Amino acid sequence: ISDFFLENSIIRSHILFVSPSVVEYIMRVFFIYDNFPNMLENILSLFFSIRRFCHFFFLNNCYNSTIFELNKEGPMNVVSIREVTPDVGKEKLAEMRFKRASEIFAKHGATTRLWKVIVGQGVGDLVLMSMYESFSKGATAFQSFSGDSDMAALMDERSASPAGELRGPNLFRMAYGAPTNPPRPILVQRMYHMPRKNLSKALELAPEMDALTKSLDVSIGIGVPMLASDHEMMGAVYRFNSLEHWGTSVDAMSQNPDFAALVEKANDLGTLKSSRMLMHI
Repeated sequence: ISDFFLENSIIRSHILFVSPSVVEYIMRVFFIYDNFPNMLENILSLFFSIRRFCHFFFLNNCYNSTIFELNKEGPMNVVSIREVTPDVGKEKLAEMRFKRASEIFAKHGATTRLWKVIVGQGVGDLVLMSMYESFSKGATAFQSFSGDSDMAALMDERSASPAGELRGPNLFRMAYGAPTNPPRPILVQRMYHMPRKNLSKALELAPEMDALTKSLDVSIGIGVPMLASDHEMMGAVYRFNSLEHWGTSVDAMSQNPDFAALVEKANDLGTLKSSRMLMHI
């Protein structure tokens, strides 16, 4: 029987499509029967039925490959951020290049997201986030894509014809609240000057803030710099489902005395320096 499976390449390719572990388990079960050869037709029928189901599942609308791949990952606690302020008339070129860079980073293991600042500091800026589960995975990816010929070609294009002012990469870790999967379409970032001696006390406020915002279906996160120009900076991130969701949530939070009290505690520890709203593109 084993020779039959090994010699018949068509049947073997269909069986391996299912999963080696599943195949091994089913074959072990059937091998306990003396009349296994007589059951071969039923076994193959079972395999082909599983294959047809998998074919339908993977190729039709019930399966979203991007979301599936994201859900397999662990928390993205390491975030590398690049930003560009496009030159007037070169906004589309800058966006196209950031999209190409995003695809290259993703090819080498990053989870990438591209944003545009639509309100607040740096309106019109593009923000490219590359996220990793750990610093070791981020370092491995950086080394890998740095040697990619597509990345080299992209950098040569930028040198020959810049599309704007590029900043970064700057490296951050999410001290609280990793990015959501899938991404929320709207982010609000509030940047604080936070003396290092006050950082631990500020982070103690995060669970209280999280408890307040969860009732509004708002996800929060706290990011702190690892390699950046300003190490006395702390970013508070609020994640919303839409612009309308942002509006109704802010209305509710602004009237909540518990939320106002937490904001005052944060203001005692640090100083709010800037804020902006980003839309996922």
